[in-house]
Amino acid sequence: MTQDVDLSVFRTLVPINGMKPESQKEIFAKVDTVLMDNGATLFKAGDQEPVSYYVVAGKVDLLTPDGEVMRTVKAETKESTYRLGHQFPRTCTARANGEITVVKFPNDLLDVALTWDQTGRFEVGELNDSDDDGSGDDWMTRVYGDNRTVRGNFPEDPAGESADAVHAHGVGVRQGGRSDRPPGR
Repeated sequence: MTQDVDLSVFRTLVPINGMKPESQKEIFAKVDTVLMDNGATLFKAGDQEPVSYYVVAGKVDLLTPDGEVMRTVKAETKESTYRLGHQFPRTCTARANGEITVVKFPNDLLDVALTWDQTGRFEVGELNDSDDDGSGDDWMTRVYGDNRTVRGNFPEDPAGESADAVHAHGVGVRQGGRSDRPPGR
């Protein structure tokens, strides 16, 4: 059975709370919120399924392999903002203590989202030979201008090669040619 969880509650979960709002929304759209009955098992000690669980309503008992209650995690507490039994293989069993709602999603979804969030995002537009205005200039010509750049503004060629004049749409470097080889070859 599923039940809706508010995005504001989801944003309090660790490490989701440290991510950009756009990343939070992307993960939120892919998570499952599950309503579970009293006594239902989320996972058992020894399980290796790479899934994250967060309790967002009710209480979950974490049990030792012998079945004794180690501790109880109650929703809306600081402890409930962390994943339940996040070690693999699982070191405990998680069992519903009354009716509960949990947020559940694959760990790889979280890993990918964290990576995207830390590295940032960029979009590559279409690269082509002509601009919207039809001028056909490349980006370097637009930035530096056509023949208006002083050679002294550029560092010397590390290969020690001389500058050659290249005309618009002409060949600058040929594969295997003089400028395509590393220095000393």
